[in-house]
Amino acid sequence: MWKSPAVRIGLLVGLMTVVVMFCFYLVDNSWAYRVSLRGGVMLIYLIGMIKAGQSIVKAEPNQDFRFIIRPIFVVFLVANLIYFVYYYLLFNVIDPDLVAGQKAYFLQMAASHGQITEENRQVFLQETMQGELTSARAVLYNYASGAIGGFALSAALAFVLKRLY
Repeated sequence: MWKSPAVRIGLLVGLMTVVVMFCFYLVDNSWAYRVSLRGGVMLIYLIGMIKAGQSIVKAEPNQDFRFIIRPIFVVFLVANLIYFVYYYLLFNVIDPDLVAGQKAYFLQMAASHGQITEENRQVFLQETMQGELTSARAVLYNYASGAIGGFALSAALAFVLKRLY
């Protein structure tokens, strides 16, 4: 398993993501829960996923689509697993006080987009006071639901790479 290039690239991408996010956290801990930073580090994911896909397509240009998508998706899954382990440890072990800041940030984001009513606000506050955003269950749910988007992204990249090479 460790000999797989996709797993090695996924480990590297995951570690790079954690290092970048931890550096931002050290500068200002509010960066730990900002959506903009998470979106920005997706560039690291994309580079790793493209690298994995290119290695397959260049080795055999007429490769079947399902064989191209597999290593791309593995990179995403491994990198995301490392990220979510970091996320869980940061919010539950290293700095549990981040939950309060995350709650305030999400409330502000939801309010600025008009997505929150007084009822929603109370439910959100109740759930976050119980640590629902960073519990093991919530983190596993986010990892699993993120895999759906990761698969869609992997499929799109595989399609593009198959067309290019």
